[in-house]
Amino acid sequence: MSPWPTLAFERRIQIGFGVAVAIIVAIGAAALRSSSATLESAGWVAHTLDVRGALERAVAIAIGAESDVRGYEISGDSAFLGEYDAARTDLNRLLSRLRELTADNPTQQRRLDSLEALIPQRIELLRQILEAHRRHRIAGAAGVMSTGRVKPFMDEIRGLVARMEDEETRLLAARSATMRARADETRLAVLGGTLLALVLALAAGVLVKRELGRRQLAEET
Repeated sequence: MSPWPTLAFERRIQIGFGVAVAIIVAIGAAALRSSSATLESAGWVAHTLDVRGALERAVAIAIGAESDVRGYEISGDSAFLGEYDAARTDLNRLLSRLRELTADNPTQQRRLDSLEALIPQRIELLRQILEAHRRHRIAGAAGVMSTGRVKPFMDEIRGLVARMEDEETRLLAARSATMRARADETRLAVLGGTLLALVLALAAGVLVKRELGRRQLAEET
């Protein structure tokens, strides 16, 4: 005969209560673990979006710097010089920010090395154009622009940035999938634990009802 029926009623209730408490603790631990993991995944998603945003701004600023030089070339308005200088400062700041954001990714760091080498070269070409205008050597400035020496740098910069954005898109997809998987794990853990706790509660109710009936019958006899 199984030892279970020989256990005192109170002992059965204690065991059931202990199991229920253990299940509740397990559900809480699973939910806490999954919540922390979800927050971590969400942080990585935000990190990926930061990198992509910085890359897009870097390209926009680089294009803007060229537009400033062309604007100065056409109009001679010195206001374009201030905007060009501001663009150089912003680019340096963004490159430093990208260096920090991609510190965990060696592949992105190598691409950033190439980007940091290309952008100064392009900026130097633009500076040569400005210097030519400042010295009234308009023909020389036009020569720099017309030879197409600036465009290849910009094309290569765009290519590098596109590859970096593709990598961040891949990481974003992977991290989003991880976040969804962990959320699913939490739901399953909570659902499974809740169902088990309900089963135990029903079983305890049945035991209590039977025990009360048995005692009532014993009293009547």
